[in-house]
Parts: sequence; structure tokens; C-alpha cells
Amino acid sequence: MENAPDPRHAELIAWLTERGHSPEEIAKILTQVSAYDAQTVKESIFDSIGGFTDDQIAEFLEVAMEHHVHRPEELPPR
Repeated sequence: MENAPDPRHAELIAWLTERGHSPEEIAKILTQVSAYDAQTVKESIFDSIGGFTDDQIAEFLEVAMEHHVHRPEELPPR
């Protein structure tokens, strides 16, 4: 488990704790939840751009790269 758990996991941590899971079990579960979340985001992005034309994909990537390079502090929290 990371040093600072994702604040969105607080409810899940409380629920797992109430059910008697150990900190080690909770850390393992949260690792799996985070991996699932990351995979879901990737799949969602590819599903969203699946119907784009080549020009739309190029524009999407250009905007994403510009945003990441020049304004990473403005990216939404994970």
C-alpha cells in the first residue's frame, strides 16, 4: 500500500476494516482495485476514440500531449 492511500478508498478501507480484514489484506485489495481502475480508464479512453477519424485522433493526442507537457498541474486528480 502506498504511504498516502487514495482518499477515494476511505469508504472501502472502513468497510473492509469493519469486516475484520488485516492491514495487509486491505493493502492487497487496494492494489487490485487500483490496477482495475487504471485498466478501466485505459479501456474507456480507447472505447471513446474508437470511432474517431485519423484527424480527430491526431488532434486528441496533440491536445493531450500539450496539456501534459505545459500544464500538468491542471490535470484532474486520480
